[in-house]
Amino acid sequence: MKPVIGIALDLVRDVKMYASRGVPDQMIVETTKPIYDAVWAAGGVPVGLGEAPALEDALELCQAIDGLIVPGGPDIFPGTYGKPVSRYNSMLCIEKDESDVRYIRAMVQLGKPMLGICRGMQLMNGLAGGEMVEDIPAFTDSKIVHFSPVVPAWLATHQVRVDPDSGLGKVFPQGSFGVNSFHHQCVKTPGKGMRIIAWGEDGLAEATEGEAPYCLGVQWHPEYLYEKDPQQLEILRYFIGKCR
Repeated sequence: MKPVIGIALDLVRDVKMYASRGVPDQMIVETTKPIYDAVWAAGGVPVGLGEAPALEDALELCQAIDGLIVPGGPDIFPGTYGKPVSRYNSMLCIEKDESDVRYIRAMVQLGKPMLGICRGMQLMNGLAGGEMVEDIPAFTDSKIVHFSPVVPAWLATHQVRVDPDSGLGKVFPQGSFGVNSFHHQCVKTPGKGMRIIAWGEDGLAEATEGEAPYCLGVQWHPEYLYEKDPQQLEILRYFIGKCR
């Protein structure tokens, strides 16, 4: 039987593009189609997880899945990991953060694997006590454009090198590969039980890994890359293999 992979859905406040779906000012749960497609292609069964009102609800839902993906999304509310809001934050959704935290804590209690993509990687690391770079252009001297809304999502815009002794190193034995990039924040220091396992050409963290339970975080979006770079799908296959 294929592993069932829960995907933490986004919470989106009703805007003009959603007006035809019903009454105004409603909250909508959704995610992008490529993450569903990638899970199917990698041998899993994707299941969307809406907002969990309490930890008990998250625990009940997570008992029915084999692994959890926390995908990309807006900035994380800094209070989630004990920091104040700053002028570098944008597009916060506290309800989404609180729900994702409940799902992550439930998976930790149940000892089940997790994959964090972009924001998901940052959130998992922050909950483990790791620190964040709040804004790459403001706080680093990186020359890489880590966020560009004008390039297509399938385009690899910079290179990443990976620790050969990590799980990701098994997926990319060549040691380096191209990734897309749609973030202005990144992991600064790893949280307890986590380690940084991949770096950009500027030395900034691009992936993390932890055990007990297994958790993998990637700062890029493999779900948009795998159709043109099939090796990116191996990230999902490797993770789903951990969920069996």
